[in-house]
Amino acid sequence: MARRKKIPTLPEAVELVSRRMQEDGPGGRGCEMQVRYSLIDPILRALGWDLDDPNCVQVELNVKDTVTNKRRDYTFCISEYSG
Repeated sequence: MARRKKIPTLPEAVELVSRRMQEDGPGGRGCEMQVRYSLIDPILRALGWDLDDPNCVQVELNVKDTVTNKRRDYTFCISEYSG
């Protein structure tokens, strides 16, 4: 069974991303997907987004609108607060 990584606090995530950017530069060492995985995802997880749940976050969603026919890198699904 795979072990899940601990979700960092926001200050921990910022420190991690800062360190990676200092080591690898803002563009990272790879393609866009690697940059998202190593620089953006840790911040989103620290903010409480469950990137593994498509009911919460959808990645590379095709969107048709009047301006572009591009994919969105992230689409965040927010349900009504029922509290």
